[in-house]
Amino acid sequence: MDTREKQKIAFCMTTRASQAVKFVKDYLAPRLNDIDEPWLRWLYILLSFAFELILKSRVVMLSNASDINKLTNELKSHSHDFAKISSKLGQAELNTVGIKSVILNSINSKYIVETTSGKKFYVEDFNDIRYDFMSKKMRFVPSDEHKKINDSAEIMLGISNKMQEVNNKSKS
Repeated sequence: MDTREKQKIAFCMTTRASQAVKFVKDYLAPRLNDIDEPWLRWLYILLSFAFELILKSRVVMLSNASDINKLTNELKSHSHDFAKISSKLGQAELNTVGIKSVILNSINSKYIVETTSGKKFYVEDFNDIRYDFMSKKMRFVPSDEHKKINDSAEIMLGISNKMQEVNNKSKS
């Protein structure tokens, strides 16, 4: 696959991710004081999906896959493990888009993402947020959860925009 093909795919990934994040922000705007746990779960899922696409868009640009099927298999091999995807990218690539670290907190199944500017936000583990009932986990929603989600979404949009810039400049 040539760089142009990979850039088109990466662009679609970051665009879809940004759309999902913007939807979350738009949904929350008039509801900042409501606590609706089923809807919050969907928002967590959307943000997790978006963050995965943002990270994997860079995997696409760095891939040596010779065709779309091999690229698809490479992307699937990382599953939904943000720590694994981040490790694959490496610290230099993460820093380029403003990410300092991505660490899974195994106690609550949330990834803690720290930016190079010192901000932190949380992204739910994609599998856990969908299947936490299997381990009989109970989620308690703090009263400021909407604000946390909104703040996370804002940071994610910034990372997505940076990722898109970096992907567009790639010559790999």
